[in-house]
Parts: sequence; C-alpha cells; structure tokens
Amino acid sequence: MHCVRCHNRVEPGARYCEFCGAALKPGPWRPTAGLVMFAGLIVVLVIASTQVWRGLHQEEGDAVAAVAPAPTTTTTLAPSTTAAALQPTTVPATAPVTKPPAPVPAVKAVQILAGRPTPPAQNACKQVDRFDATNLQDGDFSTAWRVKGAAVGQQVRLRLSGPTHVTQVGLVPGWAKVDGCDGADLFRQLRTVARVRWVFDGGKSIEQALTAAPDLQLQAVDVVTRNVTMQILATNQPNGTNMTAISEIELGGVPAG
Repeated sequence: MHCVRCHNRVEPGARYCEFCGAALKPGPWRPTAGLVMFAGLIVVLVIASTQVWRGLHQEEGDAVAAVAPAPTTTTTLAPSTTAAALQPTTVPATAPVTKPPAPVPAVKAVQILAGRPTPPAQNACKQVDRFDATNLQDGDFSTAWRVKGAAVGQQVRLRLSGPTHVTQVGLVPGWAKVDGCDGADLFRQLRTVARVRWVFDGGKSIEQALTAAPDLQLQAVDVVTRNVTMQILATNQPNGTNMTAISEIELGGVPAG
C-alpha cells in the first residue's frame, strides 16, 4: 500500500502516511487468491447440485409415466346402431314338411248292376248319349247313368274281383257335362244326388252327404268286402228336367291279403 501524496510505502491498514502525514484513503478491495478459489468452489457445488436435482426429477417423471395406465378410448354407438345390436336374432319358423298322402289305387268292378236307365237321347248336334250303368266307372265325367224321376231308393251294386280292402268310396252326384252344341249345363238342368248310403259285405254301411257341385266327392272307409252297394237316399230339385244322373262312382283300395 502506498501514500497517494508522497508515494512512499506505508503499512497496510495505516490511516496516515508516516512520511508526509497525509490522510490515507482505503484502496479498492481486492479479493485474495484463497477467497477466489473458495467462491469458485461454491459456484461449482451449486451448479452440480442443480444438475443432480433435475436428473432425479426427470427419472421420477419417467417412472410415473411408465406406471400410469394407457388412456381409455370410449366409442359411443349411434342410437339406431345400439338398438339394432341389442335386438335378439329371430330365426323364422319353418313350417313342417308334410308329404302328400299317397294316392289310393282305384278299384274297378267286374260287374255293375243298376236300375233301368233312360233311353238314349240326341243333343242339339244330333249326337247320341247313352246312359248305361257301365258309364259309372269309365273315368269320363261327361258320360252318366241316368234314370227317371227323383231316383230315391235306386241302387247300384258293384261286384269286385275278390275280397278287397276298400279305403274310400265316392261319386260325382250329377251329370257333369256342358253340351258343346247349345251350351246347356246338364248338371244344373237335371236332379243331383244329395245323400247316399254305402253298404258292404256283412251289413256294414256308411252314409255320405254330397254338395251340388260337379266334382268327385270322396268318403273314407275301412272295410274288407267283395260287394259295394250304393243306395240313393235324397236328391235335389231339378232345373228343367226331372231325371237323376250320376257321372262316376269311384272305389279305392287294394286286394285283401
């Protein structure tokens, strides 16, 4: 340290120069080398601790991120889609498959006995129609057995070739023909059969009611017989001609074993 007036060296901390007596002003403070080293050490420690603190916090954040569950994504269905998804699946019901009944074999009589038919007649085209009892099983509905009047009490007897298990009987209850010459509906003009009785061997019998329609109308039976007799019990009023006709008689069954 030197005096600012005489520039002599003075002792550090002196207040007056011992050479010229001038008051000494304190010089600017200069840090010592030890102090500088100490301050540098402090700075290094602070920076190091800061870096350590940041590293610890970074590891903690990574650990929390690893443990945290993944975000859940929720999908909301439209109302119509949700309702459709919740609807139960219905399998349409399937109707049971029913096999049609097997046709019943037709049984033909070897002999047909019936009341006397009306004489042959000509139509508008001069064609002759005959009304023999053989017409009853010829398979042609345009032919017929025909008798005069109401025919109540008339019988037709059919003799079979042998004992037969008969399962159905039936007839066309009128003359199922429309005249091709003048268009006359012969089923409507003549009487039609309304009710009959079927008689079999051993006295077994069954009655059948018929509708006024030119169709083959069948009746189920279950008998073993060699003879079948059809008795007319009632007929419907005619619409012009007082005669009764039957186009066809059909029997169904098989030979009795």
